[in-house]
Amino acid sequence: MSGKKKWAVALVALALVLAAAFPGRAAVREYRYQKSLALSFEAFTWNPEHVSVGLDAMCASIDEALTAEGPVQQREALLTVYSWAEDVQEAVQEMGAYCVLYENAYHDGGYVRAMDSKSQVTLGMVRLKTFLQPYVTGARDASEGAFREQLQAVETDLQWMQGVWGDAFADGENLSRRERVRTFAALFWDNAPAWGQFFDAVSQ
Repeated sequence: MSGKKKWAVALVALALVLAAAFPGRAAVREYRYQKSLALSFEAFTWNPEHVSVGLDAMCASIDEALTAEGPVQQREALLTVYSWAEDVQEAVQEMGAYCVLYENAYHDGGYVRAMDSKSQVTLGMVRLKTFLQPYVTGARDASEGAFREQLQAVETDLQWMQGVWGDAFADGENLSRRERVRTFAALFWDNAPAWGQFFDAVSQ
């Protein structure tokens, strides 16, 4: 082989090596970035206990609203329900976002695809806040019989969520990252029909 041919072959070989190496390095960088993002996001998003506290507070405040002696105390109790509904909504969304980041960093997203009904929680909390708004402001009378019945139905739904959430995360502090994602996904996958009816009462 002549010197020119050897030089040409060497250049082609070098080009092939570079072409193979750079996409690989880009993929490694992307993997490291996703992994870092998931781990940093975990620190301030993974808090199932906050959801449990919120559900407890919402149920207690509904009881207060139903037994309040006057409209002012009733509106204050309903405002607490409203505020915690917002907190629970955000907490579930953040935990779901962490699960997506974790799956993107480490796996193929299979568990994330299995928890579509998670949106029923956030949509339900939005419906609940919309439902409570006129009663919190005093625009509507919270002593109406229909409202009280709807509020009791909301409490029943919250107590159900409280139960399945507490059972799922009873050992939440000791779960591995992978177990957290599996548990979060299973919570919504296994109870999909019930999540589909979550807060139906406020849509009546």
